[in-house]
Amino acid sequence: MQTAASLVRGPTLRDTADAVARARELGPDLRKFAGKADEMRCVPEESIAAIRASGLFDLMTPKRYDGSQLGSIMESGLEPGT
Repeated sequence: MQTAASLVRGPTLRDTADAVARARELGPDLRKFAGKADEMRCVPEESIAAIRASGLFDLMTPKRYDGSQLGSIMESGLEPGT
């Protein structure tokens, strides 16, 4: 059964390697919207939607709240911007 939270969240991340892989896959999309972000001086909806769809917003959300509970992306060993 889908909960209200599962309708706005992306897939649950399996492990740290999954989180790192999804973060790396986001790079091209986020770079594509970087100019728009600079122009708007805020994060474009397209970027937010891409991050949400990847499941990375729930990286630190406890499992009891349908999150991944994996810790931060920094703890996973991924450097920002890679």
